Amino acid sequence: TLICKQMGFNCSMSWSYGLNYPAIQDSYSIILDDVRCGPGNKTFGDCLYSVEENCGHGEDVFMSCAGDCTTSFSLVDRNGEPTTNGSGLLLASQASSTKKGTVCD
Repeated sequence: TLICKQMGFNCSMSWSYGLNYPAIQDSYSIILDDVRCGPGNKTFGDCLYSVEENCGHGEDVFMSCAGDCTTSFSLVDRNGEPTTNGSGLLLASQASSTKKGTVCD
């Protein structure tokens, strides 16, 4: 979330790593490694990191950020119909997406 906010977004949706864009990734040098940001960090400057890398582009980070991270919830019955009786399958949706989905523990 901290890095997304620094880029002007309100929240981070997900992150992963890998060699997803090999031609582009290989055209850049790796300049940060072992990045560690904690809940108390307010800016990226507060995070810990190394400028000495010991990794490959297979560890490059990919992020998905969004402008609005409001999550809304609803319940549906066994037929998938909305219910207001306080019991049913919990569904969630992000304001930044039209996709609805279940919530797992």
